[in-house]
Amino acid sequence: MSCAGPDPAGHPDVRVHRRAQPPLATTLVVTETSMSTATAQTSLVFDQANRLRTYGSSATYTYDGDGLRQSKTVGGVNEPFVWDASAGIPLLLMDGSTAFAPTTTPQPTVSVPLAEPSLEPTLSATPLPATPSPSPRAVPTATPFVVRTAAPIVTRQPVVHPPPPTPAASYSCGVTMSNPTPGRGGSETAHITSNVPNATATLVARYKTTDSTYSGTTNSAGNTDITFGIGHPTAGYTVRVDVNVGGKLSCSSSVTPQ
Repeated sequence: MSCAGPDPAGHPDVRVHRRAQPPLATTLVVTETSMSTATAQTSLVFDQANRLRTYGSSATYTYDGDGLRQSKTVGGVNEPFVWDASAGIPLLLMDGSTAFAPTTTPQPTVSVPLAEPSLEPTLSATPLPATPSPSPRAVPTATPFVVRTAAPIVTRQPVVHPPPPTPAASYSCGVTMSNPTPGRGGSETAHITSNVPNATATLVARYKTTDSTYSGTTNSAGNTDITFGIGHPTAGYTVRVDVNVGGKLSCSSSVTPQ
């Protein structure tokens, strides 16, 4: 199968040819053609879950058991990815040396107007009864009168906004496997990178029927390697590898024994 479109480097004409591979991967061959350069081909290798694993010979990518990208290596430089999955939807915290801090949306302040008192409360007086007089003329009745009182003074208090929350300390963690598809009965090495030096690093390999735990200690740069035996797990079953560094941050990767 072939299709045309721009490649990740922005070349004007890209033709992609899909060719059959063994069941573990799919390779796309990208053909680039422009007026100023000769035709070139770049191979893109995808795994069983259609995740990009390699881009030509210059870039490689690794993922954890949930399909989240854990690292990318471009030109020999490894950049780990750090995710926060505690909220249900994974949020990217670190992409190599770039940190993404969570944002908070300020809530609008609603002012409730105070009820205005009546400005003119009134009191009605009962008219006095007529006083009898020997005079044949009737005495006029008293005229009702109104008593006015001053309205109370209402003082409105200013709205005080709480200070913004202090951002949490930023930590980074990444783990890559020496061989994503090892053979049964061999060993595997997890390369762990972080910014937490001289801390205990714990690795848990989650096989189909059991979990195996291993540990190590990060160096002054926050990095360490943990090597463990593969044993004889179920072939083709993706084993998730979870890492925790110093109890402050975690990251994960995976291997698929053959």
